[in-house]
Amino acid sequence: KCQGFGHIASDCPNRRTITIIKGEAYEEPEEAQGNLEREELEPVYDEELVVADHGESLMIRQSLHASAKEAHWLRNNIFHTRCTVAGKVCDVIIDSGSCENVVSNYMVDKLKLPTKSHPHSYKLQWLNDESEVKVTKRCLVTFSIGEKYKDQVWCDVVPMDACHLLLGRPWQYDRRVHQDCYANTYSFIKDGIKIKLTPLPPSEFDTNKNKSKPLVSLITKAHFTEAVEEVQTMCFESNQEVVLPEKIEQPLADYMGLYMPL
Repeated sequence: KCQGFGHIASDCPNRRTITIIKGEAYEEPEEAQGNLEREELEPVYDEELVVADHGESLMIRQSLHASAKEAHWLRNNIFHTRCTVAGKVCDVIIDSGSCENVVSNYMVDKLKLPTKSHPHSYKLQWLNDESEVKVTKRCLVTFSIGEKYKDQVWCDVVPMDACHLLLGRPWQYDRRVHQDCYANTYSFIKDGIKIKLTPLPPSEFDTNKNKSKPLVSLITKAHFTEAVEEVQTMCFESNQEVVLPEKIEQPLADYMGLYMPL
């Protein structure tokens, strides 16, 4: 006997075959279903059904409330601040990508700032070759930020809605400005005083205030002349009512039903 448990003798997994040849006995493994090699038998284990634990969960709050981490507002905002010009508070943007200092023509007109002819007039193209503005004037803008910083900057006068005053590369170069890109601050020395300009948070300025305004289509005289030559007919809409003199109304009424072929 194999001394095992859980089976009968005919189903014993350890059955052995004894062959007697000329009085001598040999033990041979039993072949199963015609196979020449005996397959190894895997051990038999008792199966345990395992279910999830129940109780107070440590991570359930984090799993339910997980959300994408929002980027800091400084990462996606350019430098906005405010200055005072002629007693009025005006919006300022500092942008190192601008090759010139720029002032809005609206601000120049409202505050009646004196202008001069630009020594090197040029054409300003915002997005494409079709829309361009000719820059012919410049203005010496006197402004202050806070109580310590007062300055004068030559600016090109252009139509602009993003801000009233845009300080570009010329201002940064002349003042030897150092920019902290992480904190988005600008530091320099003016009149022996170290100045550090800090940005306004997005809640302090509205970048969408001008989005509701209709877009203005800019066209040059050359493009207008070219368009007229192509179509030969131009139409325009006017809300003003045209009043004809009485001497003209009567002849027009008499010949209302007539027309002359082209």
